[in-house]
Amino acid sequence: MQTPDYLDALRKKYALTSDAAVQRLLGVSDSGIRNYRTKRSTFDCVTARKVAALLELDPGGVFLDMQAQKARGVEERRIWEQLAGRVKRRAAKHLTPV
Repeated sequence: MQTPDYLDALRKKYALTSDAAVQRLLGVSDSGIRNYRTKRSTFDCVTARKVAALLELDPGGVFLDMQAQKARGVEERRIWEQLAGRVKRRAAKHLTPV
């Protein structure tokens, strides 16, 4: 997932009608939310952790997704995406009710 996907997930989960509402939820600036939406920037560690908590996700997966989004080459992006996938699968196994 990339920053716009996480913003959309927050909007859906919390029934928010605008990015301004997501901005308030995350405590980021106007320009910050615009940059996330347009993929000009990624979440810093604090924001990534907050997003993970709000969406009840493993923060490691969000951190790795941000690295994948920042990757400069196809191979680098593929590596980060594979790592993110592994973390997310392991987290899903631990969250699955028995």
